[in-house]
Amino acid sequence: MFYITIHFLLLTIMTLSLPLRNVFVQGAFQAVSSPSTVTTRLRIAAADGRCHNYWYNISNNNLFSKSSPSLSYSAIHTGCRNDGTSSTTALGSHHRLWSKRRSNHIQSIVVDPFRSVVQGRKHNAVVGVPQMRPSSSSSSNNNDEVANDFLTRDVFLSSQILSFLGECGKVIGGLTAFFLGYSLIYLYFNQGNMIYLPELEGIPRQNSCNPRGYRTPAEYNLLYEEHNIMTQDGISIHAWLLLQPHSKEEKVPTIIFFHGNAGNIGIRLPNAQQMYSLLKANILMVDYRAYGDSDTAKKPSEKGLKLDSEAALNFAINHPNVDPSQIFIYGQSLGGAAAFHIAEYAQKNDIHLAGLIVENTFLSIPRMVDVIFPFLSSPFLKELLLRNKWDSETIATKVKVPILYIVGEKDEIVPTSHGKELYERSLKSSIYTMLHLVKGGTHNETWMQGGSKYWDTMKMFLSQALACRSRPLDGSPKEKGE
Repeated sequence: MFYITIHFLLLTIMTLSLPLRNVFVQGAFQAVSSPSTVTTRLRIAAADGRCHNYWYNISNNNLFSKSSPSLSYSAIHTGCRNDGTSSTTALGSHHRLWSKRRSNHIQSIVVDPFRSVVQGRKHNAVVGVPQMRPSSSSSSNNNDEVANDFLTRDVFLSSQILSFLGECGKVIGGLTAFFLGYSLIYLYFNQGNMIYLPELEGIPRQNSCNPRGYRTPAEYNLLYEEHNIMTQDGISIHAWLLLQPHSKEEKVPTIIFFHGNAGNIGIRLPNAQQMYSLLKANILMVDYRAYGDSDTAKKPSEKGLKLDSEAALNFAINHPNVDPSQIFIYGQSLGGAAAFHIAEYAQKNDIHLAGLIVENTFLSIPRMVDVIFPFLSSPFLKELLLRNKWDSETIATKVKVPILYIVGEKDEIVPTSHGKELYERSLKSSIYTMLHLVKGGTHNETWMQGGSKYWDTMKMFLSQALACRSRPLDGSPKEKGE
């Protein structure tokens, strides 16, 4: 990001410098081609290190030195040289000057008024931007000559510097275009690897490779079942179902736990254990495809994770120890986007969900791009490049199930404003909506930093959401909680 910003800054500087360069070059061209002039002064730095003033007479094509008239040079615009070499360049374009004096080690020089660049055929020579002088120049005073000398030198140096900057601008512009193009191509083809992270440094993919305490629910002496759930596209996803004793007889709620974008369900066991113990609910924990102990035949994607979440819901509905009328969906971060999809999927398929709990989730991937990659905030670029959308902000205005938003006020990844905006959008459609802000809550640790109030809020929401079951989803007055 830093290097791309620097490239854009340098490109801007180069672009702004090009018009200035053109001003100096245009002035040089006008000086040479003006029909009202007779002679043009050139400052030539020869290979011997000496700098000379020469006067170029346009009318007779002679180049001479006022200080040393004996240093006479011949010049030609169109015609033939004595040795047969010809030049057909027009006045105001290139002027080819031939030297008759070899003491300065200049055999030939080319004056290009458009670029103010002169090269010697044998040795390099430098010619300043031409300054016009009338035929009566011999009568001018010394002060004018000194002033003209400084003007010639300053304009020449400015033109050379701007010419150099212009060339640098082309190089930097090309490099910037290359790296920007490469970045966009990389983003398009590798965005899945940027969003979905089954493995991280220090976090293995498989649950059995986790540190102790994060490998299996048995380490917490929990009653659980281990399952492999088949998705619609033939992928097997791994799941743990933490069951309360006599769960179906006591009609306890079941929470489907969708985790964030990094790591397996094993590293979420402490969170799930607290949820299991304090809320007295069954917990169904699911590894997305290519995560944890799930099938790795297909890479994670938005389409794939949506199929995984649908398979998890259908599994829970048909499980003999789960009450299908008390199924809640919990999603943290990316899991919140999966939870919103399930809410929309259930509503379209006439599946009744008891409620939705989302924690530190985002509005959509395009809205997150505005935060992480602001230079790609153009709607056209996002539509062109992003293959993963997770458009929760649109779904939030449609789903009618009760929703609890938990937002950590110190979330370092997802802006707090995303959760608050989702809450505002849900007020138009959801029959019961709550917003709980956790002071000091960070992205992954809000459940630990929220204290007892965090769990009390969740308990109250479960109770209120279940109380809404007897109400029609599209009719009666709504309740709003905060």
